[in-house]
Amino acid sequence: MISESDPLICLDCENFWDENGRTIVAIGIASIPGLNVYAAGFISSLIASGGDLKAAVIGGITAGMFNGVGDAALQGAWGSSSRVLAHGMVGGVSSVMNGGSFKNGFLSAAVTQSASVSGVFGPAGVNPVQNAFKAALVGGTASVLAGGSLRMGL
Repeated sequence: MISESDPLICLDCENFWDENGRTIVAIGIASIPGLNVYAAGFISSLIASGGDLKAAVIGGITAGMFNGVGDAALQGAWGSSSRVLAHGMVGGVSSVMNGGSFKNGFLSAAVTQSASVSGVFGPAGVNPVQNAFKAALVGGTASVLAGGSLRMGL
């Protein structure tokens, strides 16, 4: 039993999996090496949303857009500032498609990419699940700080 003076009082362990289980599974699926990026976005969004087909389609499109931006960056087409801006634009558009604000989506994706550029995440293709969870944590936190929701920032 957690007492009122315990610092973990804000953590509701009994309902943690009920509230976050689908999101955790979705991040894991999106990180499967070799899985088509559109399929990964579609399937993980379908799971995270609890079966919402519209969210799944948007997730597949968003995954493709982020993948295109990432591929261009890896080929050396852009510098760090351009990568952050391009990822921010994709995040903003994705947020609007999901009914959120462009600003919150832009900031969430731009801050996440800034963390990536600064070396917070490992190299692309190395420890993809660990990097996906780190990116989700950074993006979700940035979304909350921008006035959005944790779930929309993931």
